[in-house]
Amino acid sequence: MTPSKIISLFLLSALLSTSACHQRINPAQIGMLNSTLIRANKNIHDENDRIYTQITQSFSDPEKTTLAMHWAPTAIQVMTLSQSAKSSIDSLALKWASIHELTFVEQNKLFNVLVAYRQNIQHIFNADSVGLSPDLLKADTARMNQSLPILYGYSDSIAKEYSKNWIDSIFGSSDEEMLLAALNKVKNDVSFSENKLISYCYKNINLIITDGSATDPITWQSAIHVKAGDSIDISAGIGVFFRLANLRISIDGLPTPLNESDLAVRTIKVGNKPGQHLVPVKMEYTKPDGSTSMISKMLVYYVQD
Repeated sequence: MTPSKIISLFLLSALLSTSACHQRINPAQIGMLNSTLIRANKNIHDENDRIYTQITQSFSDPEKTTLAMHWAPTAIQVMTLSQSAKSSIDSLALKWASIHELTFVEQNKLFNVLVAYRQNIQHIFNADSVGLSPDLLKADTARMNQSLPILYGYSDSIAKEYSKNWIDSIFGSSDEEMLLAALNKVKNDVSFSENKLISYCYKNINLIITDGSATDPITWQSAIHVKAGDSIDISAGIGVFFRLANLRISIDGLPTPLNESDLAVRTIKVGNKPGQHLVPVKMEYTKPDGSTSMISKMLVYYVQD
């Protein structure tokens, strides 16, 4: 987590606690918090612009052109979605600064804009468009959705309760600076979410591509000598690997998904029979030429008498 994000989360906590407790508001403190949020928004906006520029420049690198063609349109969709959300926030902020009044319909509309932002992520990051394994992309976008600052912790199952609490926390204050600071915090959430999503695009443009000849299988086990009934953690992956390769790993005969580090991890329960036991590990991936390659390893552990 970046220092700016830590500051941002701290500011939100301070804003909400002050509002919720109906404490006397110190205008100078709220003004300082608001100014800090505005600067943070500018900094993350500049960082996002830098990433967009790097994505555009990737087309001039022959080694990155193909991946850029997959991921740049996705990044542009993220930018468009983010600009629309920030525009909605700015419109409310301008109206509030002008007449100090926002209707519930307007407040709820902003909430729905942010809900749509989260929901559209699954549509924007389309496996057919970016050329990534559907299962891998689904896992990645699910992880990103869980960690996005926008409506953090939101799910459709709690939409009604979440909506009420969110609107109360953002629009519950009648103080001009307090509400503007809350709206700037929401804008901050959008910018940080945008940063997380386009950074993911840029990371995939810059992946190392190999023809498969330099692959380096990695396996690890938490123990070799164990007692009956113990558990062993098994990890497997490939050291030189590009994500378009659609890496598939099975451990002990069971398909095992990759985690954020592109490793498959499975915990197995050892048997009761003393002596040597084998755990088969298979790694299958697709080379850039479309052919499939398989790597097999056999891990050994021993159950003590």
